[in-house]
Amino acid sequence: MTLERQLNNGLGLAAAFPTTSQRETEYFAELGRMIATYARAEAGVHFLARHLSGLPDAKARAVFGGMRLPDLTERIRQMMRIDETPNEIYREVDACLLQLGAIADRRHKLVHRMVEYAGSHLSVSNPLTAKSLAAIEADVFSYRDLENMGLDCLAMSYQASPSSLPRTRLTVGQVRWSR
Repeated sequence: MTLERQLNNGLGLAAAFPTTSQRETEYFAELGRMIATYARAEAGVHFLARHLSGLPDAKARAVFGGMRLPDLTERIRQMMRIDETPNEIYREVDACLLQLGAIADRRHKLVHRMVEYAGSHLSVSNPLTAKSLAAIEADVFSYRDLENMGLDCLAMSYQASPSSLPRTRLTVGQVRWSR
């Protein structure tokens, strides 16, 4: 069937492309879950910053709202130092912030670069947007990588939730993924 007939038959542009395998669908579903749990973890970091500031919520939102993760992370560290947060808690929170920063770098690649299912992994690259041929980057993400990043984000979002504070014991598994 020609593309024109497919469009006229109500099948849309999707009918012009090959169908995806069940495994490919699972990979992209896990990618979506990871992105959603990352957003929850990032929201938890915003909540933690507002909580640590001691400001009324409206003022804290005015100060921290829209702040990028690296800037927010540094403010949280500064507030914990000023408050003389016990070393054990400081180290746990800092480990979580470092882990979320590492996940943020990978999430950025997954969201802003070309992503293709390659049978046993997702291949992520930037050949069309790189500033030069020498600047082309390629990364590989396994299903387990996506799952582990999502689980870490989920753990961070629960630990930074209002019900866990002021305890603020953010513990994330020591999950590693390929680069």
